[in-house]
Amino acid sequence: MSYAIGISFGLEYIAISKAYGDDTVDFIGRHATCPAYQGFFQRVLRERVQGNLDTCPGRGVPNTHLIPPKLHEVQYLLGRELEKVLATVETSLSAAEPVPAISIPYHWNATAQRAVFKATEKAKMPLAGIHMLLRLPQALEKAYQFDSDASVTDYYFVVVDYNRTYLHFLICETARDGGYGIVENQVQLSRLGETSASQRGYREEVLESINRFLSFTTVKGDSTGGKILYYKIKAVTLSGEASSEGMQCMRNLLLQIFGQEVLYDSHLPLYAAAVGAARAAKLQVDNPKSTKDFVSMPEYIPDEPKQP
Repeated sequence: MSYAIGISFGLEYIAISKAYGDDTVDFIGRHATCPAYQGFFQRVLRERVQGNLDTCPGRGVPNTHLIPPKLHEVQYLLGRELEKVLATVETSLSAAEPVPAISIPYHWNATAQRAVFKATEKAKMPLAGIHMLLRLPQALEKAYQFDSDASVTDYYFVVVDYNRTYLHFLICETARDGGYGIVENQVQLSRLGETSASQRGYREEVLESINRFLSFTTVKGDSTGGKILYYKIKAVTLSGEASSEGMQCMRNLLLQIFGQEVLYDSHLPLYAAAVGAARAAKLQVDNPKSTKDFVSMPEYIPDEPKQP
């Protein structure tokens, strides 16, 4: 028998969830990452950080394909972390075969995604195909099931990924053909991570930064001028590794900006992406589909031939 598990990669933790037949999801636990992995994560993040909002947000975050040290080193790091995750899963659950889906941060590019595929093979927990690898907006949409109502189309949702060292803010568009979010605009602010909270005026600076970002990307009214119509933002989600106190402060700010009606926060922020990944894995358990479509990904590296 197989069971569906969702795994989400964060900076300090890898979170794990399990989906059941009745579509409920349990949190299995979290696994603290090693310093080498955290160094990789921070390096990739620095390549995509926009330090201020003086330029158009969408243009301020480069879409680079240059990634970390050596790809094989990254695969080794991720594989080692996943092996520890698998040990946690086997300890917590039965000996049945896990069917995993993985959520990764939005700023991981195609090279890093391919490294994840190779790492899952190393950890003896292979993914069935690209559909089992979700970027953060896709995972959060699965977690809160925005795509469950087929009558609701053409809307946007906001992802606020709040962590100790950075704040990542994204506006995503629903995609009815695939049921996941396409990122329209984003900004990553390393200076507004939770560790900056002790600075004077921090709350006001976060509030001002988010409102300024919205002014760059949205418009209130019917004339778009190339911007997103504000009233089409139907949901705001919160994820990340900030403390419970930090998350409550961020939640209060989001309520002040958007209101209670559109704030979706029923899952613990640390596990929200893992919940979405577990729901995706549950779909795979119910309707198995195995592909090799990841070989078409950029930076694909085939297996090395075995020595005779």
